[in-house]
Amino acid sequence: MIDFKTIRTGDKVKVVGDSSWKDAVGIVICKNDVNESFLVSLDKDNLRISFFENELAKVGDSMRSIEELLNKLPDSVRKSLYKDAVDLKPIKQQILDSFAELRTNLDAACDLNKSLEQALKQSEENCRKQVEDLKSEYKKCHTFHQIQSLAVSWSYKNFGEHYGTGYRNLLGIAEEVGELCHAQLKGEQGIRHTPEEISQLKKDAVGDIIIFLCNYCDSQNLSLHECVNIAWNEIKDRNWQYDNLTREERK
Repeated sequence: MIDFKTIRTGDKVKVVGDSSWKDAVGIVICKNDVNESFLVSLDKDNLRISFFENELAKVGDSMRSIEELLNKLPDSVRKSLYKDAVDLKPIKQQILDSFAELRTNLDAACDLNKSLEQALKQSEENCRKQVEDLKSEYKKCHTFHQIQSLAVSWSYKNFGEHYGTGYRNLLGIAEEVGELCHAQLKGEQGIRHTPEEISQLKKDAVGDIIIFLCNYCDSQNLSLHECVNIAWNEIKDRNWQYDNLTREERK
């Protein structure tokens, strides 16, 4: 006798007979691990349930194929098995289809991830460029203190000591105010210049006025920054709408 666990479906076994029938050799059709019993096919017309401990011993190796095993079964049993058998082909196809769909979804997810990575990289590059542009623009921006210092240095370098003559700078301011007025007038009349050209003329005139003001303030020992702040601090708290009301209206 051998261990129950070593006997498998398809093994050739010897079933011990009793007073009603002789010993016989058959094929294990199935096994029951709960009570250690077997369904054994002795021939095409004879099936027997045998218990391992008393009635059965393994005498041969496993069958080579399930077809060979089924051929050992009685015709009635084999037909019943085929009748009740589950067709695995549709199930197999469903599994394959599911894997194919999963693969498709996975490929789509990978493509989406690549697109997101590219978009993120492009966004980072755009942000980096914007930061660099802002830094560049920031370097071009100056306070009134800086503008006055730079304008005075430039004027002295180009015009010598005459840059600081007060009346010349005042005349320059007047000239540029005239150009600003000219641009404003032609813009309102809609003649001679395009709107873009009018805007550029206004910018040039305002900028030149500030430069002349810088030179004028320097020639008079004034700070343009201080002058602007003094004026702003004086007017910022004024409420002309309220001040223009009559005493009765204020109540």
